[in-house]
Amino acid sequence: MKSIEDLTHEDFEAHKGERFAIGKSPVTLKSVRAGKASHPKFRAQFCLVFEAEDDIGLVADVARLSHPTLGHFDLLVNRTEDPENPDAPPTYEIVLS
Repeated sequence: MKSIEDLTHEDFEAHKGERFAIGKSPVTLKSVRAGKASHPKFRAQFCLVFEAEDDIGLVADVARLSHPTLGHFDLLVNRTEDPENPDAPPTYEIVLS
């Protein structure tokens, strides 16, 4: 398994639609958005968006993201809201740069 410093958006692309866990709550990886590296020595920033069936009780906090093949990492997770669709399932975002 890779260390957090070595992860790239490509590592997650192959797992879109798969189940992960944030803490002990199941979530599904819905999208991976990649940006550009700010400098050749740095990896490109990327954003992971997860959907949960129920609110997992997190607004913004460090939580453990787990996947059977990628491993587990303690990362900052932020709940996001869709103002145009208040009945949408809860979504959570993780940004790595």
